[in-house]
Amino acid sequence: MGKDLEISIEDLRPGDFRKVAQVIGIEAALALSRAFGKMTIYIPGIDRVIEVRARDRHIVEEFEAGKWQSVWAAHRELARKYSLTPIWIRQILKRAREKRAK
Repeated sequence: MGKDLEISIEDLRPGDFRKVAQVIGIEAALALSRAFGKMTIYIPGIDRVIEVRARDRHIVEEFEAGKWQSVWAAHRELARKYSLTPIWIRQILKRAREKRAK
């Protein structure tokens, strides 16, 4: 198929590829199809893409910058955002405090 075809989201079959096109745009999705068509590609979750140290740094920065209703609300919200548990968020924040105290 030619590159200059005008294609809309509705022209794509329902399913994962249409979802990809909705996120990254039709042109980028078609470029992926041209480059990797008929291949199985694993797209890791965000927790596997971002380096753990960077993730933890973002969590600490968000916690410190946020205007939270309560500490517990902050832990729950950050846990949801980063696909972690509130206990894990508390551990990350505790390690950051301990690191600063040194």
